[in-house]
Amino acid sequence: MRLFTLLWIIFLSWNCSQQPYLIPLEIPRDGLYDSAYPYTDVSVQLNRLSQSVLKIYFTAYYKNYFFTEESNIDNNTFRQAIIDDQFVNQISFSKSSFGTATVIANDQRKIVILSCAHIGSFPDTIRTYFEKKSLNDPSIIESVAIKTHSTHFVEHDFLKGDLELLAVDKSKDLALFGISHSSDSPFSIPPFPYPFGESENLTWGSLVYMMGYPIGHKMVTQGMVSPSEKGDKHTFMVDALFNKGFSGGVVLAVKDGVPNFELVGLGKSISAQTEFFLTPDSKNVLNYSNSFIPYEGDVYVTPQRTLHYGVTYCVTIDAIKDFIDENRSAVRALGYPLPTLKK
Repeated sequence: MRLFTLLWIIFLSWNCSQQPYLIPLEIPRDGLYDSAYPYTDVSVQLNRLSQSVLKIYFTAYYKNYFFTEESNIDNNTFRQAIIDDQFVNQISFSKSSFGTATVIANDQRKIVILSCAHIGSFPDTIRTYFEKKSLNDPSIIESVAIKTHSTHFVEHDFLKGDLELLAVDKSKDLALFGISHSSDSPFSIPPFPYPFGESENLTWGSLVYMMGYPIGHKMVTQGMVSPSEKGDKHTFMVDALFNKGFSGGVVLAVKDGVPNFELVGLGKSISAQTEFFLTPDSKNVLNYSNSFIPYEGDVYVTPQRTLHYGVTYCVTIDAIKDFIDENRSAVRALGYPLPTLKK
């Protein structure tokens, strides 16, 4: 019995001393983007990427003019009414937004930055109207705000001043910006360090990394690709989380194992749905405490937007390359570097 017990203890000790280990799976060299998670560390590659990713700000400035209802100012007459000083009051205000941009070229004098066009898209005019007494009454303008100018800049210690808009394509949701800087700057911003990829190599389940500024914080996340079922060559979807500020964030995939990162797109938007609700007047509802008595105050239509997290739309790399190729000559004519893309 003692011998059996001793042998059992030795057997348990031998089994407990065996350390499990993982054998890395062989990465298929098929030229497609990987769908399996990397078996090695990628922090060095992501840190290198992060130096080229910047936060970009946009601000539009407006002059807002107010009119009386008796002036009968409409959409056809408000410009002349402003010239003729028919407004009763005037104020100034601004609207701002921010997103993500990436340095794609730097010749130590001038820098070219890629981002999404919609981030800095503000309306030229904003109008409000007096309430109609009947549906057939004309629309009388109560106020009209006219955009006077706009500014855009990136958050960086050594890049000061307003960015120059070099090219924009609203249909592709892409924009190029430029800025000059001193050649003797103590800090050089490296351009995007990896090749530009191919949309056709993205497939169902391709693993991607996204880096940007959601809610103003530089962050990296992961997701899986779902190609467009509608044959849209400019858009694909990723299940990564997306928040305000992530627009313009880079999307990278790995081809045939780390460290073979490639740019495959830019994050641009999240799926959302707007619903409209009837809501009571906020002033009256505070004094209304009996839920058994019908509410008889004013009712307003209030929009409520619901975000569908995990359904993120991205601009394809093919659309990005087409956009850059279409504008290369014009950008170079302005004195900015824009080399032929690495593939």
